[in-house]
Amino acid sequence: MSSIFTLLGLVILAVSCNSDDDISLANTTDTFQGEVAWVKSYGGSGDETAQSVIETSDGGYAILGFTNSTDGELQGKVLPVNDYWLLKLDTNGNIEWTKTYGGSKDDRGQAVIQTSDGGFAITGYAMSDDGDGSNNNGFHDNWILKLDPQGNLEWEKSFGFSGHDHSYDLVQTSDGGFFFVGFLDITSALADGTYGKGNTLTRHGVGEFWGTKIDALGNLEWRRYYGGTNNDRAHAVVHSDDGGFVMAGFSESTDFDISNSRGSYDFWIIKITENGNLVWERSLGGAGIEIAYDIALASDGNYLVTGHTFSNDQDIS
Repeated sequence: MSSIFTLLGLVILAVSCNSDDDISLANTTDTFQGEVAWVKSYGGSGDETAQSVIETSDGGYAILGFTNSTDGELQGKVLPVNDYWLLKLDTNGNIEWTKTYGGSKDDRGQAVIQTSDGGFAITGYAMSDDGDGSNNNGFHDNWILKLDPQGNLEWEKSFGFSGHDHSYDLVQTSDGGFFFVGFLDITSALADGTYGKGNTLTRHGVGEFWGTKIDALGNLEWRRYYGGTNNDRAHAVVHSDDGGFVMAGFSESTDFDISNSRGSYDFWIIKITENGNLVWERSLGGAGIEIAYDIALASDGNYLVTGHTFSNDQDIS
C-alpha cells in the first residue's frame, strides 16, 4: 500500500477518554495518559487519503476520504481513479462495511456527519457526471450525498460553476436540511464573479468562502460567498447558539469583507445568520502564513479554532 488510511490511530488518542476522565488536571496521576488503544490500516495498493472521522451513535466510527485503489479493501471497485470512500467501523476498528461513491473522473470525499435518522451525509468535490454522479457543471463541483445507515445512496446533488468549486465541511440544520462550506472559484462563477452579491458590486477575485443551504432532499435554498480579491477558503463550519453558522478557514485578502488583515495568510473566522447575512468577521495571525482547518463550539459559547502557523508575532506569542 503506497498510501493508506492511518488517521484513525491518531484520532483514537483524542476520543478514547470518556466521562470518567473528566477530573481535575491537578490530579495528574488519574488523567488520560494518551496510550494507544489500537491501530488499524485500511486500503489497497493505490493511494488512500482519510479526511474526516466521527464517532457514531453505536460507539463505532465512520471515516471518509478518497481512494484510487481497486484491490485490498477496495475489491469490486473497477476504475483506478479517485472515488469517495466511506468506512464504517466497530468500536475496535473492525470494518463493518465500506462503500465507494463516484464515477470515471476525480472525486474526493472531505467530510462525513451522522444524520438525525441514523444515516450519513458526506461532502467533498467531484468531476464525474456518470456512475453515482448525475451532473457536473465544470471542473470540480461541490458534491453532497445523503446515505442510509448502511451507506446506501438515497440522493446526491452537485453544485458549482465551470471552475474549481470545493466543499470541505457540513452540518445538518434543525429543519432537516444541510449547510456546507468550502471554496468558490469566483473567476468562473456566472462569468462575472458577482453571484449572490448583486450585479452592481465590484467583482471579487480568485476564490471565496462559500456557504450553501439545501433542504432535506438536497434542493438549493440559498448560497452566499464571502471574502476579498485574493485566495479565501472555508475549511470548517459549526452551528452558533442563535441558529446561525460560524465558518473558519484562511484569507489572503485585505479588502471587501476582510477588515483587519494580519499578514500573508490569516485564520479567517466569520459569523453569519441562518439566512447567510454576515454578522462579524475576525482575522487572526501574524506576518507569516496561518491556515485554520477546524472549529468547535466551546461549552462557554466561545469557539475553538485549530490550524497551523509560521508566524511569531502579532497574535502568535
